[in-house]
Amino acid sequence: MCSDFLARVAILHEGAAMEPRSPERSSGTGKPTEKSADQAREGVVGHNVRYMLVFGLAGVIVAFAIVYTYFFAR
Repeated sequence: MCSDFLARVAILHEGAAMEPRSPERSSGTGKPTEKSADQAREGVVGHNVRYMLVFGLAGVIVAFAIVYTYFFAR
């Protein structure tokens, strides 16, 4: 059972190693790929992320306050 699993993992690993690289990852010349600041940025800009974080944090604080008052403030 274990050797069958290991054989499958080895096959999957070999297949993954043979995939060609995308032109964005390697230019083939050995030189690093140059990107603008907007292309290289990995974080999400916009999309109301800060509001989601603020409202989520506020919701957790309110939920903990409710739980505290229900169980411990008697």
